[in-house]
Amino acid sequence: MTISHFGGTFKDISAEDVDDILKIRFGSGVNEFWISLEGEYPCMAVMINGDLGSVTYFSNDLCAGFQSYGGKKAEENVTFYTNTPEEKTELDGRYAVSSAVALRAAREFVFTGIRPVCIEWVEL
Repeated sequence: MTISHFGGTFKDISAEDVDDILKIRFGSGVNEFWISLEGEYPCMAVMINGDLGSVTYFSNDLCAGFQSYGGKKAEENVTFYTNTPEEKTELDGRYAVSSAVALRAAREFVFTGIRPVCIEWVEL
């Protein structure tokens, strides 16, 4: 298993280390985690900004992927940070979930190796 984030990459980590890594935050509580189990796919991107999160799941290179769906109003955009704590992106608020739910999905993916069922998904 490999987890990359703003601070670097952790390879061949144990499942027990996952929680400690997912707690790492930068600036005002932001980070982005890219999680892959064995090889490139399946993989998951988890973005955290304070109490909000976003999760994107890719089962293989032929699949466009799945995006978390939280149901907020469409006019509410949410800012997340990608690659570094300075590079930001706007995401339609409907696709934001709580950071607790995003992290629960990350843990579920790590331990099961499949797309988490703890959140609602929209196919991309």
